[in-house]
Amino acid sequence: MQREPPMMVSPPSLLEIARVFLLLGVTAFGGQPALLALLNRDLAERRGWVTSEQITEAFTYTKLLPGPVVVQVVAYLGYRLNGVRGVFTATIFFLLPSVATMLALGATYQRIATNHGVIAALGGLTAAVVGVILVATVGQAKKAIQDAVSAVVAVAVCIAAVVWNVNPALLVLAAGALGILREARRPPTTTEDATR
Repeated sequence: MQREPPMMVSPPSLLEIARVFLLLGVTAFGGQPALLALLNRDLAERRGWVTSEQITEAFTYTKLLPGPVVVQVVAYLGYRLNGVRGVFTATIFFLLPSVATMLALGATYQRIATNHGVIAALGGLTAAVVGVILVATVGQAKKAIQDAVSAVVAVAVCIAAVVWNVNPALLVLAAGALGILREARRPPTTTEDATR
């Protein structure tokens, strides 16, 4: 199991947040799973600004909210790093590359939509994104699945989402309820007995 780096002593500056989230915005292809891998690498492993668990929690919490999860996760992490100013800095600089790209592509869409080179490039990009998603999934599974019960929950959630198309927010709520029930049924340890 990989050790987490120590937590940061002082929060990163707004300039550091802007630089890192701009780079993430340029390289974050593939949606939530790909961003999860990038956030873990850049924020947790390389810089120690947050832990992998905090990133996973951010994805879990924001699944319950309406709107785009990726932007909410970036805003949440920006807040953890530097308060309200961190929210705006992380979100704006993360979105800047995609907004600029969409404006440019929107202006030239009619000319490039039927270009065989563009179609081929998008096919290759799609395959690469699937690979990035698999890497992120395996990495998170190693950290999140600690025992047989969590493995069963992970498989059940996957089946419910894929086979029955159950809303992810409902799955997160159900898994949270199971976690609470499991913890309530667990016998207290001697440390917990002393604190009660």
